[in-house]
Amino acid sequence: MSTSSVASVHEENTSLLSGTSFPKWSLGNESQNAAVQDATCSDSAITLIQGPPGSGKTITCAEIVRRWILSSGDPVLLVAETNEGVDNLLKKLLEHGVPQEKIVRFGSSGWKVAKDLEHLTFESKYRQRVSDKRDRNRIDKKMAKRILESCKILCTTCISAGSALLEGFVFKRVLIDEASQATEPAILVSLSHGCQKLVLVGDDQQLPPMVLCELAKGPDLLTVSMFSRLRKVGLPVRMLNVQYRMHPAIALFPSSQFYDGRLHNGVSDEDRRPPAGFNWPNETKPVVFLKTPDLAQENSKASSKQNDFEARQVCEVVRELLKTGDVTSDGIGIITPYRAQLKLISDKIKEFENVSVRTVDGFQGQERDVIVFSAVRCNEHGFVGFLDDEKRMNVLLTRARRGMIVIGNKKTLEKCDLWKKWIEWVEENKLSRDCTQDDKHRVTPAVHLGEEAEEAAVLRKEDRDEADAEGPGKHLAPVLAHNRDSGEKHLNLLLKGVATS
Repeated sequence: MSTSSVASVHEENTSLLSGTSFPKWSLGNESQNAAVQDATCSDSAITLIQGPPGSGKTITCAEIVRRWILSSGDPVLLVAETNEGVDNLLKKLLEHGVPQEKIVRFGSSGWKVAKDLEHLTFESKYRQRVSDKRDRNRIDKKMAKRILESCKILCTTCISAGSALLEGFVFKRVLIDEASQATEPAILVSLSHGCQKLVLVGDDQQLPPMVLCELAKGPDLLTVSMFSRLRKVGLPVRMLNVQYRMHPAIALFPSSQFYDGRLHNGVSDEDRRPPAGFNWPNETKPVVFLKTPDLAQENSKASSKQNDFEARQVCEVVRELLKTGDVTSDGIGIITPYRAQLKLISDKIKEFENVSVRTVDGFQGQERDVIVFSAVRCNEHGFVGFLDDEKRMNVLLTRARRGMIVIGNKKTLEKCDLWKKWIEWVEENKLSRDCTQDDKHRVTPAVHLGEEAEEAAVLRKEDRDEADAEGPGKHLAPVLAHNRDSGEKHLNLLLKGVATS
């Protein structure tokens, strides 16, 4: 943090401790301040905060927790659906001036925590207190309790919040990030420790909970998050309405299509200059649709899809982006919806170290300077598979800071109403062009090897970090059912509080 930021935090800390009802958070915008006020000062037992892409939801979470700790000595349970989400919260807490001795990172020993966060883990704190190395692999519950009681902020995943090591602990205040990605049973586990104030932070315009079982899917089943359900029954939602990630031109279509035009820009064109060296159709709007020829058709690969022409085009684009040095390899992300295409691109892109290649689901919560998206689908029937998904489309179009490049076949994609809207927007703004002429002579007709089997659920299982079941979590299985029941009881009490407030 800068010196001025530290001074600002110190002044706010002093103001909070003096008993002022709501001292304004000087570093936050109006919508962030409103969300923090609802979470820390309102009488409502439940606060819902919607955080669109790049809107600063993680730092808003950190500010809420900081104020909770300053206003009361009671411990706080800070939860995310994924381990990566937990680590992001930890980083923001430290950047936000929360003393590290107040924090413990609790969860799976199988998750590789970033080196600069290792000292905050339960395992690290436990090893420091146990001198005999032979005893370090056996958890002494009394020692574990002392360690956990010495910290005021316990950070973990939804499922690890149900660990037997936390039995008897009371967390009256619970904040859950990535709440729109978590299933309701997972949320209930987090509420099983006497929750009296619940803050759910998420965005139900992005990907929903991952559910593999077909019987558990449906409009009233596990694919509906608690965040969405509470919104549907009328609980007010505070939307963070300023985005600080994307060039304004990149944000324009997602704001209009997915947020009714309510997502505004906190950065200017100058803050997000398009990478030099790439042939942008419009230098002031770093978005481009590279149209592939109709002969560059997809191939079936086992139960997945791939498109060799698009994979080669991705390599050409990456090479063009890197040649001037205006963007580095770790600033480029490649997204594709199909596992076979992911493998094909990964094999071709090996010459470029640190370029990240993931599916749409694997990129949720991340960002890069430039995103290159390979749509894969190109067929005479206009089948687009699970590309026809608003939430998935929102995620893929909102990962880029300085440039968004989509490679796909116009004739196929525009058969989908959703993609047709985007293509019309692109062409109205003169942001499309054909793929490079050098590649066109290499087009070969597609060989179809089998019927399509949609793989969205499988991809999400591979790319999304699953709930903890090892380390301290190995004590988990016997208590999960109890914790879900207990969490449901606390949720009912919270909802009664909302109804009477």
